[in-house]
Amino acid sequence: MPFISRLFLAILIATPGDGWGNLSHVTNARLYRIILRNGECRYGTLSSVGEQVLVVGADSGLGIAFKRAEIARISDELTDLTRGIVFSARSSWADVKAAGPTGTEYLLIVTKDGVERKWKHPAVSDDSIASEGVTIGKAEIRYAFYVRTKPLSIDDEYYHQRAIKLFAATPWFSHMIPGKISVPLYSSDVAEDNSPLTCH
Repeated sequence: MPFISRLFLAILIATPGDGWGNLSHVTNARLYRIILRNGECRYGTLSSVGEQVLVVGADSGLGIAFKRAEIARISDELTDLTRGIVFSARSSWADVKAAGPTGTEYLLIVTKDGVERKWKHPAVSDDSIASEGVTIGKAEIRYAFYVRTKPLSIDDEYYHQRAIKLFAATPWFSHMIPGKISVPLYSSDVAEDNSPLTCH
């Protein structure tokens, strides 16, 4: 891994944040599910992202503002509450279990002694995570990130999904493969919250 990439990763791991910055780097040309801490769900496009406020476009054409502190999760998966996380305001081992990386996505696991592992198809239990013949106890883990493909616009998702699969290994078409975002799901530094999220 090039030095600059290693340095960036080291900074990310040292101060991982909560992933709010992801909202400024994903498409606004699709619907997202916004789950509020009071259990209410809203749907809309991401019209504007500030440091403490998110403005969501609604069917009425008017933007609806939500304080960052009100938001529990934002997802591009509209049918399954546990999948497609773009932003999560909690540390949850249950969310690590439900992440389910696909394709080139993976879980980035950082242990308390600084060892990093990128696992595409890990088996996650209540007290450990395992892949490639290695098992790490939950008590040894400091951070877990879901490194996922950036959400595509609806048009791009429709027209590119076959092309991406077909040309993913061809350098000339590498620009067609969407980038990735890193979504923090678990941190042993803060209180853990595995409660089921509601949507009403």
